[in-house]
Amino acid sequence: VSYGMIAPHVTMGQMFINMFSEIENSELIVVWGTNPATDLPPIDIYRILKARQRKAEVVVIDPRKTMTVKLTGAEWIPIRPGTDGALALGLCQVLIQEELYDTAFVEHWTHGFEEFASYVQHYRPEVGEHITGIPSAQIINLARRIARAKGVSQLMYTGLEYANSGVQNIRATLVLWALAGQLDVPGGLCFNMKENHFPINREKNIANPDRGPRLGRNKFPVYIKYRDEAHAIALPESVLNGKPYRIRLLMILGSSIITSWPNPDIWKKTLNALDFLVCINRQLTADCAYADLVLPATTYYENFSYMTYGSVFKIRERMIPPLGEARPDVMILAELARKLGYGHLYPQTETELISDVLRNSGFSLEDIQKSDGAVSIETRMMEYRKWEKGLLRDDGKKGFNTPSGKFEIASSILEEYGYDAIPRYTEPKEGPLTQPALYKKYPLIFNSGARIRSSFHTQHHHIKKLQKDMKLKGPARTGGYHQ
Repeated sequence: VSYGMIAPHVTMGQMFINMFSEIENSELIVVWGTNPATDLPPIDIYRILKARQRKAEVVVIDPRKTMTVKLTGAEWIPIRPGTDGALALGLCQVLIQEELYDTAFVEHWTHGFEEFASYVQHYRPEVGEHITGIPSAQIINLARRIARAKGVSQLMYTGLEYANSGVQNIRATLVLWALAGQLDVPGGLCFNMKENHFPINREKNIANPDRGPRLGRNKFPVYIKYRDEAHAIALPESVLNGKPYRIRLLMILGSSIITSWPNPDIWKKTLNALDFLVCINRQLTADCAYADLVLPATTYYENFSYMTYGSVFKIRERMIPPLGEARPDVMILAELARKLGYGHLYPQTETELISDVLRNSGFSLEDIQKSDGAVSIETRMMEYRKWEKGLLRDDGKKGFNTPSGKFEIASSILEEYGYDAIPRYTEPKEGPLTQPALYKKYPLIFNSGARIRSSFHTQHHHIKKLQKDMKLKGPARTGGYHQ
């Protein structure tokens, strides 16, 4: 959520789902907080390898020497875990100190630059070296390369948000790209052309009958502002202690809380204390042991569904009939709505669902079936620097879709909710600078998140052949980080 939603939205008025890195035109590709060789869909690592063939440079910023480094021959910059925000601020300091930033963009399209420029003076390269472990000369060199390259891609995922200043770490990198003139330019970090994406009806405009206090509202106000839902981390306090009110029933759909959330013991107590628990899943997860009812969901092979690929809409045909009593997740929810008297508000079959998402597209299900299961819309030629052309705001005016209409280095939304307006860095609570005595005794810093190719998130762990592969390869891919 920090990476995909909050950080970009409070800064630029966009979410990362509405952005892309134009690797094909980049002179420099920066891989930061992700490992495309193992963690992302394979297309990105192939795009990088193809870019390498035309001599594009690749830099990987990561505590580990990842498979991406090995496959691409990239320059590896090892960083102390959790200090990415300090590096981003240090890079910005070099741009400002050496006047390498886009002065016209700063003057006309940013909010909060002066305060930010003063703040980053605390992160000069020699300070950055002390914090991150990266030599000051290397920080200076990277900043200059980012500013001078014709197109710099940014490949990033959630690596930067797992720290004490996750949102601000990511915001600092966005400010870096904007100051360097690498935002929405050929080969840079770009905004999608809205007109080039197939128009589908994703949302149901059904008013929530009770918009009262959401769980976690006081602790996570920005999250709740954007998601308009409770924050799940507040659930144990509600179930176990009745604060601010008691939740008695929970439905877990396509998730395994005990095995994927921190502090599994507290979640076991929480699930056990519920009056009623329903699990909807394809597997018997650890959560299912506490469930009063387990409903089997179908796999993609058993569903009749759809997928959009930019301007293309494609039917996903059912390959085999549903096994046993399994049903698609959305059809289980639709049936529940029907039983509660709200069935008329939701599609009750898979074909009704597809017809519903196509409602405003100009196509019908019959049109698509007559076209071999896929249709596409006409696309417009890519345009850059969209804030200058009124292509980012909902009202069609020039600027960014933010309260000020500008790129908010100082976020008015964060300030409104009592957070730091500019992307300030917070040192990890456990580490050599905050707890030197502990670090002297335990000089290794644990870094989790390593992957093997047979594992994709928490999927496919039940397949015996892949389990064998994981046992053979897993230990070789794990490790720590030494300062």
